[in-house]
Amino acid sequence: MTQTIADTDALTREIEQLRWENEALRRAARSATPKTSATPTPPTPPTERELLVGALDAVPGFVGFIDADGRYRLNNRRYEERFGLDRTELHGRHAADIIGKEAFRTAAACISSAREGVQEGHKNVITTSQGKDRVFETSFLPHYDASGLFAGCFIFSQDATDRERALNDLEDSADSYRRGLELLPDAIMVIVEGRVAFANAAATTLFGDRLIGEDPLVSVHPDDRPRMLRRRQRINEGGHQASFKIFTYQKLDGAQFKGESSATKIVWQGQPAILTIVRDVTQMLHRRERGRAARAAANAANKAKSTFLATMSHEIRTPMNGVLGMAALLSQTELTAEQREGLDIIQDSGKALLDLLNDILDLSKIEAGRIDLEKRDFRPADLLGTIRALWSPQAVEKGLAFSVHDTTSHADALHSDESRLRQVLNNLIGNALKFTDTGSIELHVSDTPQDDGTVEIRFDVRDTGIGLTPDQQEKLFRPFSQAEIDTARKYGGTGLGLSISKQLVELLGGTIGVDSKAGEGSTFWFTIVTETGVASDVATKPGRPAAPAIDDLLYRGQALRILLAEDNAINRKIVAGMLAPLGCQLDVVENGLEAVAAVTRTPYDLILMDVHMPEMDGAKATQRIRSLPGSAAIVPIIALTADAMRGDREKYLAAGMTDYVAKPIDQQDLLSVIARHASSAGKIDQPAREESAETPAPAAVDGVDAAEAFEDLIDGFGADKQRAGGS
Repeated sequence: MTQTIADTDALTREIEQLRWENEALRRAARSATPKTSATPTPPTPPTERELLVGALDAVPGFVGFIDADGRYRLNNRRYEERFGLDRTELHGRHAADIIGKEAFRTAAACISSAREGVQEGHKNVITTSQGKDRVFETSFLPHYDASGLFAGCFIFSQDATDRERALNDLEDSADSYRRGLELLPDAIMVIVEGRVAFANAAATTLFGDRLIGEDPLVSVHPDDRPRMLRRRQRINEGGHQASFKIFTYQKLDGAQFKGESSATKIVWQGQPAILTIVRDVTQMLHRRERGRAARAAANAANKAKSTFLATMSHEIRTPMNGVLGMAALLSQTELTAEQREGLDIIQDSGKALLDLLNDILDLSKIEAGRIDLEKRDFRPADLLGTIRALWSPQAVEKGLAFSVHDTTSHADALHSDESRLRQVLNNLIGNALKFTDTGSIELHVSDTPQDDGTVEIRFDVRDTGIGLTPDQQEKLFRPFSQAEIDTARKYGGTGLGLSISKQLVELLGGTIGVDSKAGEGSTFWFTIVTETGVASDVATKPGRPAAPAIDDLLYRGQALRILLAEDNAINRKIVAGMLAPLGCQLDVVENGLEAVAAVTRTPYDLILMDVHMPEMDGAKATQRIRSLPGSAAIVPIIALTADAMRGDREKYLAAGMTDYVAKPIDQQDLLSVIARHASSAGKIDQPAREESAETPAPAAVDGVDAAEAFEDLIDGFGADKQRAGGS
C-alpha cells in the first residue's frame, strides 16, 4: 500500500512537472521570431506522459483520484477550479475536508462498494468556492495495484445542476400544464388512434363524459364530418399543425354552435396523438357580423357625407359664380360711389362665403382621413417670395409693416406639400392681419438639420395685435372654436382655420403652438420635418402668363373663335361678359350633344366646356370630340365646373380635357388659361404690336347695365331647379 501511494505521488509530481514544462514551451514559442526564411524544424511528437496530461485536462468533467484512505492524490485542472484550490492545496488532503463530512459519508459508501469491485455513483450537493450550491453526479471506478490490492478510486464527476433544475421544472411544468388544461375555457381533447384519450373540463361540459373513448366526430355536425375527417388525415400524414377552421358542433343537449378548431400532432404517453382545441365562437361571429354591418353602414354614411359635401360645394359654387362673376363685370362699369360701396360688400361677402365653404370641405376631408399630401420638390425662397407679394400690399393698406426674415441655410429645395404649407402660412398671417390694428407683422423662418438627414423648418408669425390670455389660448386649434364670442362678432371667422392648420401641420410631420400675452401681441409658430429636394429639379410652375401674353390676347383676341357649352343662363351671361374685352367670336350651346354637333360643323380655336349638363355631360362630349377626325380632335377644351374637390381637376384632365377653371370663375384666371392655350396653338403668336398702338379698353362690358344685371341675376336665381342647378 505504501509503495502504491508513493508511486501515485511520483506520477502526480511528474504530471505537474510536465504541465510546467509545457507551459514554458508554449510561452517560448509565442515569443520566438523566425530569423531566416528556411523551412522550420518539424515539431517533436508529444510523449505518452504529455498526452496523459493533455487528456486529463481536456476531459469536460472533474477527474481525480482518491486513495484507499480517502485522500486526494491526482486531479485534473477542472477539479482544481471546482474548489478554487491548486494542486498543492488538494494533494494529500482528505476528501471530507474538501467536500464536507456529509457528502463524504455518501462518497465513502461508494468507495467501499468499489473496494468490493462494485462500481457505484451518487448525487450530492456541494458548495463551490464561489459559495454556490451545485448538484454533482459522481462515479467511482476502483483501481488496483500490480499485486491486485485496492489502491483507491478514480472519481469522475459532472455538474448536473442545470439538468436537475430542468427536470424539476419539467415535472412542475407538466403538472401545471395538466392543471392549466383543466382551467382553460376552451375545449381541449387528445385523440389517440381516433378515440378521445383526454378531455378537459370545458370539453366534457360541452360534449359530456361520453366523449372519453369515443370518436370525436360524434360531437361534429354531420354536414361537417367529411371536412373534419380530411383534416385529421392531413395531420396524420403530414404531422403539421392545422390552422383554425370553423366547424359546426353539437352540444350534449343537442344545441348547435360554431366552434373554431385547431389541431396539431403530439406524443401522448408515448403514442402519436392529435391535440385538438375547440373554442365556441358563436357570439364572436355574431359580433363580427354586427361589426361588418356597422362598418358598411359607416362607409355608406361617409360616402353619403362625401357626396353631400361635393353636391353642397357644387350647388353653392354655382350661384356664387353668378354673384361674384356678375359683381366682377359690374365693377368694370361706371358706378356711383354708393353703388361701388355696395358692390364691394357683395364681393367681400361672397369671398368670405367661399372661404367658409373651403374650410368646411378641408375639415371634413381631414376628419375622414382623405387628405393626401402631394409632396414634390420646391424652393422655399420662391414660396416666401409669393407670401411677401401677397400680404405686403394688404398690410400696407391697413397701415402695418410686413416683413419676411429667412435665416435658413441647409436646403435650397425641400420635398414636401408646398400647397398645404402655403395654406397654413396664409391662415396664420391672415389671422395676424385681422387682429392687428397698429404695428407690424413678421414672418421668421429657420431650419435645423436632423440626424436622419431630414430638416426641421420652423415658421414664426409675430404680430403686435390684441394678444391672447392663457384661457383663450386653451381654446385654440379646436374646430369652430375662437378665443371669445365677442371677438368672433367683431372680427368674424368660424374658428376652423387654426384647427385645419394644426391637422395639416401634423400631417407634415410637425407641431404647432402659440406664445402670447393679452395686449402684447402673439407669435404663432409651427414646424415641419421634411426631406431636402433638388433645386435643379424644381419644375417651372404653369401659373398665370406674363402680362404681355394677356395683353396680346386682348389685342388680338378678335382672331379667336370660341365655343361655350353651358346650360345655365346666368353662367352663359357671365362668361360672355368676361370674354367681351377680347372681341372674339363666341358661339354658345346648352349641352354636350350640341357641342359635339357644333364642332363637326365649325372649326374652333378653343372650347369652354361645362361639366354637368343635360343630354350629354362635358366629359362624354370631350371624349366624342377627341374621337373626331382631323384638327377637331386636338382643339383645346377648358373645363368650367363648380366641382372643386381635390382630384376633380385630375379626373377631367384624364377624360381628355386640356385645362380646368373652377367656379366661381375669376376673369383673370379665365383669360390666363385662354392666353396660354391660344398662344400654344399659334393663334396669338403674332409680332408684338407697336407701343403707339391703341389697346381696346377691357373695362367696359358691352350691353351690360348695372341695374339690369342685378335684375337678371335675381331672376336667374329664381329660375326652375333644372336651370339654376346646372354647373
